[in-house]
Amino acid sequence: MAVTTSISREAGPLANCNTYIQDLISIAMQGGKPTAAWVRQAVQAAAAVTKRQYMTNPNLLIMVIQQLHDPSDADLTTPGLGSMFALMYVRALLDVFNDAKIAPSPVVHTQCQRHFQMHHLNTLLKQVITELLRLLPVAQSQLLHFTQTTLIVRFGLACELLERHLSWDFSTHTFEPSYTPSSDVDLSPVDLPAAWAPILLDPQVVPMLIAWTALAATTSSDHFRVPLHRMFQSLNLLSCAEALPRKLSENPAEQARATVAFCTSLVQGMHQLLAIMAKQFNGPLLNGIGGILRRIGHHFPIDTVLAHVPGFLEFLKDIGRLTVVSLQLHGKSEEERSWLEEAGQELLAMWARVASQALRLRAENTLPQAWGHDLASLANQIVQAFVHEKTTPPAEELDEDNFSEDLDTYKDWETYEDTLTDVATLARLDAATSAAYLASALQSTIQRFPTLSMDALCAHWEATHWLLLITGSFLADKAENEVALVPAELVAVPGASVQQLAEAMLQLLDFLCATPSASSPTVMESQWWVLERWVKCYVLADREEYVHAGPLLDAFGASALQFVVVRAATVFKQYGAESGVLTQVIRVLLGVSKVRVLRQAMLQLPDFYDLARQFMQGLAGFPEAVYSGMVEAIIRIGTAAQSGEGMDMVANVVNSISTEFAKLAGTRDLQAPRNLQRLTQCLEMLTGVASATDISNVTTLGPALLPFFTAFPGMMTSVGYITELWPYVFDILYRFSQGDVFMVLEPTQTQAVLAAYTALAFEYCRTSTTTTTTAATGMILEEERKAVLCVILDTAALLAEERDRTDLLAAVIGAWVALVPHVVHRAALEIPSVALTVARVARTLLVHHQSHLDAATWAQIPLAHVVPASALPRVADPVAAIWTPLGAALAFMVRDSVVPNVVAAGLEAATLVDAAVCPAAANVADDLLATLVHVALFQRTNSEHLEPLATAVVELAGKRPQALVRVAHLVAAQNPKAVPVLEQLVAATRMERSDYWTAFCEVVAQAKGLAPPQL
Repeated sequence: MAVTTSISREAGPLANCNTYIQDLISIAMQGGKPTAAWVRQAVQAAAAVTKRQYMTNPNLLIMVIQQLHDPSDADLTTPGLGSMFALMYVRALLDVFNDAKIAPSPVVHTQCQRHFQMHHLNTLLKQVITELLRLLPVAQSQLLHFTQTTLIVRFGLACELLERHLSWDFSTHTFEPSYTPSSDVDLSPVDLPAAWAPILLDPQVVPMLIAWTALAATTSSDHFRVPLHRMFQSLNLLSCAEALPRKLSENPAEQARATVAFCTSLVQGMHQLLAIMAKQFNGPLLNGIGGILRRIGHHFPIDTVLAHVPGFLEFLKDIGRLTVVSLQLHGKSEEERSWLEEAGQELLAMWARVASQALRLRAENTLPQAWGHDLASLANQIVQAFVHEKTTPPAEELDEDNFSEDLDTYKDWETYEDTLTDVATLARLDAATSAAYLASALQSTIQRFPTLSMDALCAHWEATHWLLLITGSFLADKAENEVALVPAELVAVPGASVQQLAEAMLQLLDFLCATPSASSPTVMESQWWVLERWVKCYVLADREEYVHAGPLLDAFGASALQFVVVRAATVFKQYGAESGVLTQVIRVLLGVSKVRVLRQAMLQLPDFYDLARQFMQGLAGFPEAVYSGMVEAIIRIGTAAQSGEGMDMVANVVNSISTEFAKLAGTRDLQAPRNLQRLTQCLEMLTGVASATDISNVTTLGPALLPFFTAFPGMMTSVGYITELWPYVFDILYRFSQGDVFMVLEPTQTQAVLAAYTALAFEYCRTSTTTTTTAATGMILEEERKAVLCVILDTAALLAEERDRTDLLAAVIGAWVALVPHVVHRAALEIPSVALTVARVARTLLVHHQSHLDAATWAQIPLAHVVPASALPRVADPVAAIWTPLGAALAFMVRDSVVPNVVAAGLEAATLVDAAVCPAAANVADDLLATLVHVALFQRTNSEHLEPLATAVVELAGKRPQALVRVAHLVAAQNPKAVPVLEQLVAATRMERSDYWTAFCEVVAQAKGLAPPQL
């Protein structure tokens, strides 16, 4: 370690470096076990010396490797220490050429790394492949000899080196190591150099990797456990290298043949591994096969590649049988279940990809008929196996002790969303059969309920819960927007089958509501989750959108909506204390309230008005958590009426809140637990009213809400120490400010809202500064403060989005000045959510209001209308009020943040400054950029920050060339070594123009030739 550190501190040629390298490796070879830590460090020191000498003698590493290879090792019968240490030396080279710390400067590191990966990595890759090919026959014929000698160590090293070569990051050239060992290989494409294509696509390579995988999987020796994992990782990476075969030739026909040949070798290899699985269960092998298949299905299309692979359709049938086996978990040991579940998820993801491609080709009439029939048959088998597994009670039926009704954690439809989506995609490949199968399962579920004992009922609840999740995922896609479409695959089939399934789902709801003893909170919540997806797609859908699905849509008109509302009223009675169930019911009503045609239909239903009255009259019996959502749904639907019973309903809701709030305002003992509970209930309902407010109804709701807004500052002055109230009041203001409401409000109304907002911001900051906490409550209080800071800043950013509105800008300035002591310091800005929101405010100010934030126009902003008089001196100077703290905040975030999008936001804000419009802001931005350049050059900032930094400097050159001079001088002032480092960086990057740093250094070089500014 000392040698490595010493070597890294200086540049220039090193005398007798070859002797140093040989001595270090000789010491390591004469030591103890090759796996000892000090042996690895000695070899790494030799690699560090090689890197030190690299610019003088780039071929030194090849010479060292050749010297290490032992000629007597040709028949692999000798220990072969030289060959083993050659591999260890290659591993050390990968380490040091990926580590910027092992170099006298970032420039030298960048220079060495680029040349190394361009000229030597392929040579080292050939050596690794050759080593694996040489070792394979010995391992296959003399396994005992292989595992008892250094050959097993060489094999492990070769596996590691192959994985590291394939995962080498060629996309960026950074000052940080780009290689991070990881056990995960995602689905992103792997882009490998064209020079590697002949090496990796050699006909021997993939079969060799498969042979090693098969050997490692069938050998009980622990020596093969890690190499097996690395082999699968390498195969996964190769499966993601979709572009590699095309790099063998520029001829499209040759590229297509090479791609098919590559996939054929992978598929044939999987066939061999499947044959092993057929003899004996092997968890790691099963999981590895699933991962490779998922990547093949993701990266290679059916029509142009996989359909041309010989025997691929038969191969898919084998995979279908394997998938069915993977889904059968009952009766398996815990270890087997773990492997099967993981492999099942991988295989379902592969099938979903294949199914989605097949659906696309079928829609284009390009899917071969044989493929369509066979894929549909396979899909049915897999879907039915999944449904059977999820709906069949285990051998030991669930009882009340092990059946959990945990409704407060993540829901199953969230945890298993990907799996449910995959199954739904697969089921839609034969939508008519799947719909009929699910409808039959739902009807059987209803028939079984009356026959079950309590113990069996618990297991049946779990089965019903999963059947509902599968049904909901099949019937409708997840849709957050107003318009939700019926899946095209369901529109294309005869409507009777889908209608039968929907009716079976509604029959189950009817049965559960009529027979409360047969249901459970989990089942009821799942039932309404299905309804949330179904209602927005099918009920009163626009027939013009679905010309061929008229009968299906005719079956679900206003009567279906009435059915849902009546059952909602029943659930409110039966499950009034279950917040999870009620929240899901309210999500259905909220979804309806956001669709115009459904909203209008609700106004025609007397049952909806009864439901609203039932809720308002029974508030005390419902959890507070559901107040906001239900009130929002009532208000959204009611205000769509403009007059009549709908508006009367809205008035009744608002009046009841006003009456309760007025009573509390006159209460002296507001902090008493009962009064505090009543106040939070009022605020919950006000949150619902504010959430329902938009440009279409603000003329009605705005005047009703203004009295609350004007009362908030006085109320919080007296009870601001009750910290749990602050999130409510600011959240209400934030929700009200959405929806372009200030475009419609009268100026006096707008001023009242904004004055309340800024007054609350100042009061909150005053209160939170003086509040003392105990250690027990400190963590909770800090979480509340973080949430409040974010919502105040979110509101400021929202208000700042409006152009040419100095009244809104005044509120933004007031809130910002109030928050400065709280957000411009390490404790706040280390919180990513706070830092991101600060950056958002900065960017919005610069985009929309830069011209207003200079001293010349500052006086035109009506600050006195919304900023408390005591705080007006703090906003007298725009530089002190806005730019200095904003620059400090951005500089801290970009320098110390580990969140790349925070860095990007801060840099974007800095480059948006126009010096001609706002000189004060330009100076702050220049200081910020100078700090960032200095950090990048001398503190080796995180690699993901460098590219946006370089981009920002290049953009700055185009907008304000003179600013670059200021940046250069400011950097030099911070560190006298800046100029030599910049010169080295320019010299290095001009050799290889392959990333943003080239442009960055050229800009800096140009700036150095300009006249220095007045600093």
